[in-house]
Amino acid sequence: MLTATRMITGPAAAPVTLTEIKANSALASTDTNHDTLLRILRDAAVGQVERYLARALVYSAWKSWFTCWPAGDEFVMPLGQLRSVTSIKYTDTDGTEATMSSDDYDVDTSSDPGIIRLGYGDSWPAVTLRPTNPIEIQFVCGWYAGDAWASETAYTATQVVIPATMADQLAGLAYECTTAGATGATEPTWPTTIGGTVDDGTATWTARERVPEAIRNALLLVIDDAFQNRGDTAMGPGIALLNVRRAESLLAPWRIYA
Repeated sequence: MLTATRMITGPAAAPVTLTEIKANSALASTDTNHDTLLRILRDAAVGQVERYLARALVYSAWKSWFTCWPAGDEFVMPLGQLRSVTSIKYTDTDGTEATMSSDDYDVDTSSDPGIIRLGYGDSWPAVTLRPTNPIEIQFVCGWYAGDAWASETAYTATQVVIPATMADQLAGLAYECTTAGATGATEPTWPTTIGGTVDDGTATWTARERVPEAIRNALLLVIDDAFQNRGDTAMGPGIALLNVRRAESLLAPWRIYA
């Protein structure tokens, strides 16, 4: 049974950029008067949506603890969009910690939520586990998100960007720097399939799955509603409720149910 889940390394970027929030709220991109408030509202909205969906939206590292090995041959992992499993550790009643060999289990990242399954002919370790949180699984999950690409800029490996050109953003992909380097003077022609690569100056980008548009749209609705109707602002009956219903409709297909 799952008892706890804790973040180890948080997202490097938010699922929606400040520029996107301003455009959705009819603010000029050069208007910086509300930036601090918009970031606060964005963080609150992301937390609200993640709790509603039972997901971690953006690529991040986590640990989960379990009280026992599953009755069957698989762990169904929390938070959705499992990307990889770093380790499975377990502690016996003497306090001795061991790490399960990755050869003994398979990681299913195609299913959502992701699944860890025993390998063929393998079994869970036959030890007497300590009573409190004896099994610790470290994993990475979530979609990709980043800020807009910039020309002639140095990027390190694993940094993520989105195209600076709106037409290229419509592909719904983000791009991870898989070879560190400096970008060129002009924006590259972005690949439109997941896993596709493009050289850009001395850097190389690989196409990744971005946070789904429906979730990002819902976030923009929630943030705009909080921004436009903050304080004691009077509004017509049903306006806020309408935005909530629209957001819930967009989010519903992505919700994970226990």
